This record gives sequence, C-alpha cells and structure tokens, in this order.
Amino acid sequence: MGPHRRSVLLIEVEAALRELEELILGEAGYDVKTVPANVDPIAAAKQTCPDVIVIGLTIAPLVHPLPPRAMGWHVVDALEANPATTAIPVVVISTGERTAAEAFAAPNVRELVVSPYDIDALRDAVAKALNSPPPAALLPPRNRATPTAVRFAAEAVLCNARLIVLRTAAYLQQNVDPYCSHFAALTAGLIDNIPVMFGAIAEGMLRNLTPEEVFGAPGIKKAIRDHATLRQQQGLGPATVLLEYTALRNQTTDFLRSKVGSPDFSARDALDVFGLIDAYTDTLIRMVLLEFILQRQREAHQKKQAA
Repeated sequence: MGPHRRSVLLIEVEAALRELEELILGEAGYDVKTVPANVDPIAAAKQTCPDVIVIGLTIAPLVHPLPPRAMGWHVVDALEANPATTAIPVVVISTGERTAAEAFAAPNVRELVVSPYDIDALRDAVAKALNSPPPAALLPPRNRATPTAVRFAAEAVLCNARLIVLRTAAYLQQNVDPYCSHFAALTAGLIDNIPVMFGAIAEGMLRNLTPEEVFGAPGIKKAIRDHATLRQQQGLGPATVLLEYTALRNQTTDFLRSKVGSPDFSARDALDVFGLIDAYTDTLIRMVLLEFILQRQREAHQKKQAA
C-alpha cells in the first residue's frame, strides 16, 4: 500500500474551472473530491471529512439574490460555525484582491488564491493551508459540559466570526492610530492574527476550556509569538497589540448584546459571558506582554554576545 494521500474537497460552481482545479490538485498528489451541483457543500464536507477545503468564491451583486449554487461568504461562514468542519483549513479562490481582507477575517481561511493564477499558486496554497490549521484544530478537546448560555454565545459568534473580525478591523482603521495612517502596512498581521485569537476564544467558550487551556495550546502560543514578532519588526510596541485585542473583545461583546433577550441568553447570562470573555482577553494580553519582554531580553542578549 502506498503512502496516505491528503484529501481535498473542491467546491467550485463553474464546471470548466472545477475540471481544471481538480486536474491541478490531482496531479499534485491529492485525493480530490468535488461537490455535485445538487449536493449541499456543508453536508459534503461533513460526510467526507477532507484534510483541506478549496472554495471557488462566487459573489453575486448585492442587489440581486445569490443564484442557487453560487458560493458566497455564507459557505465559508457555515463551515466555520459547524463543529464537524470548523477545524478544516480552507483555501479561497477569488477573482479579486479586494476579497483578501474578507477572506482572512474568517478563522478557518488559511490561504487565498487570486485568479488568474498559475498552477503553482494553487498547489502552494493548499500545501501551506495543510500546515496552518485553524484555531479549532489547535485546542484541546472538550472535557467538561458547557453551560447553556455560554454555548449559545459561542455558537452565535462562531456563526458571525468573519463579520466581527471585519468590524474590529474597521474600528481600528477609523478610530485608532497607527491604524488610521498606516492601515495597509499593518493589515497583514491584523487580518491574520486577530481571527486566530478570535477563533481560539470562541471555540474555547464552546468547549468550556479555561483561558490557560486555550492560550497554553502550542499552536495558539506560536500565533501570539508571531504577532508580537511582526509588530516589533514594524517598529510597534505592545500597546499596539493590546489595542487590537481590546477592540476585538469590545466588538464581540457589542455583538452579543444584540442577542440579549433570546430564550437561552438573558441579561444576567450576558454579564456572565462578558466576564468570561474578559478573562480570556486578560490572559491573552498577559501572554503577549510577556512575549514582548522575552523578545527584548533575547535581543539584548544577542547584542551582548556580539559585542
């Protein structure tokens, strides 16, 4: 028996593109399955449990309803919200760079390919996504029951993860320096690391994990370290990252306020959940501050060794 072939679920509306992408990925050594026109892509993902999902994104004009098989952001969001698919990395194929920020705002989207692209671009994106799992794949499993209100809140924010992250980015761009004046330069780290932290918090809530269990996970700790390193390389201090995480917390709680009054989410429930989100955020902030301190100590040590 030969080595195990990694599996790819290809969700592509256009038949010609689907055949081309299936050929590219098949020749790259992947076991490729496509979604038939009459099959729900979320159901197909749950049934096949692929190693990675590739979505050819089709966005219809906002003034018109989406065609029955058009693949809009609702598919990406549904994959993030479903417990059976949230840990599967997603590669988005888009027709324009303008969708990059929207794509990377989703915690499960790990790579983007912009058409027209060469063969290597799609192959490389899938390979990178396989080595860059979403936050749900990095956390320990649930080991205790989740309170009803916490589960309700977690499911609500996971269904709207991309929206909340985009609102966070928009708030920073409009209200906070250095984002107002240097947003383009900061976007790479902002739209790559904030979704990871958001996904970790939301999934941690759903699994009823403690802040220490969430941010002690090796993959999440690495994301914190990478974020601190990027900001240092950009000449920014820890206060910048704290602004990002604080804005993310505020946008999350603002969103959940709109859910107060639902059968499983009273005002008292909201206060308890907000306290939990604060605990996650406080732990995250402590860890990023420590990472900045450690990085500066390492730099000082290296300079001393070089002297």
